[in-house]
Amino acid sequence: VVTHTAPAFFTFHLGNAFERPSGTSSGTEICLDFSVYDDPEIINDLSLDRLKAFPGKDENAYGNFFEFPAINPRFRGKPYRYMYGTAAIRPTNMGNALARHDLEKGSSFVCSIPGSMPGQPIFVPRPDGSTEDDGVLLAPKIMPGGRSVLCVYDAADMSGLANVDLPFKVPYRFHGAYVAAKD
Repeated sequence: VVTHTAPAFFTFHLGNAFERPSGTSSGTEICLDFSVYDDPEIINDLSLDRLKAFPGKDENAYGNFFEFPAINPRFRGKPYRYMYGTAAIRPTNMGNALARHDLEKGSSFVCSIPGSMPGQPIFVPRPDGSTEDDGVLLAPKIMPGGRSVLCVYDAADMSGLANVDLPFKVPYRFHGAYVAAKD
């Protein structure tokens, strides 16, 4: 058993974890990918009175908010390149966009529909897909006016493929992964 220390931080969700050869020694290193907050103040930032507007700095991209991470399930526990999740386009603190983060290049692509609020995206790989981003993202969204839709995006370029009107309301931030009983 080995113990490691790190500066204090707060996190909600783990994106992925894997082991790879160490770049500095003959052993291996464990890589953990998750959103990090310097302190737990994010919990207060998500309170109803603060969700209306963010009084701090105005950032064009999601800045320090990226949650509900999703990856191609074929890469769970393995080195990977792409992570998807909800992001906040300022000045709000709430997830109002979807983001595709390229961990190799350190770049992001953010897409949003003004006034909409997406839930956790689920990555569905193409059955015969050969690349990590060959698949679709399924994400429930609450649209302006309160109706719920299931949005389908091409995971490679985040282009919208379909919006399916749902006959029921999906609660904001409802999330989780579901698998068949045989899996």
